[in-house]
Amino acid sequence: MQARRGSAPPGATRTGERRILARLSVPPSRPVPGQKVRVHFNLHAKDQDGIVINVRGRRAALVPAVTLRAVEFHVSAKGVDRIRDRGQREVCAWAWGTIVTISSAPLSPTDLEGLVRVRFNPHRDRTFIDPSGRPVEHAPKAIFASLIEEKEPGKSRPYGYAWTWPRDADPQESA
Repeated sequence: MQARRGSAPPGATRTGERRILARLSVPPSRPVPGQKVRVHFNLHAKDQDGIVINVRGRRAALVPAVTLRAVEFHVSAKGVDRIRDRGQREVCAWAWGTIVTISSAPLSPTDLEGLVRVRFNPHRDRTFIDPSGRPVEHAPKAIFASLIEEKEPGKSRPYGYAWTWPRDADPQESA
């Protein structure tokens, strides 16, 4: 028997249907506290809603700030290599954690006083680092926020950072 033109081989139809249904499915609902999520900074953000929250591999929200607990910082080594080779931006660093709070309003620098800023720059580093240059892989609690900074006169844009509590402080005290 001859297969119809454009038909899938036996067994492939189910996989294809699953892929199509996954694409057509309703995007995940708005993230809620207690949910495990992946967070990264939107590289094309023009305002302070620059933190992307992904649920089950799909973008669920774009917010100005989110606080996570039991945070794990991840960097794709291959992604860093591509950025350095091509000079193009891409998401190669993110954090996993459980949502504590989601902020609908931008945070100000005074909201973050006393916390330690954690940053990642693929042109300089291969991991998230703290101000002293030490790698940061885990944190009991962290705030991810985008702040508008003016690095050149007259040119301001949002930059995304994470802030953790100092190593000797208990993040539960300020929860």
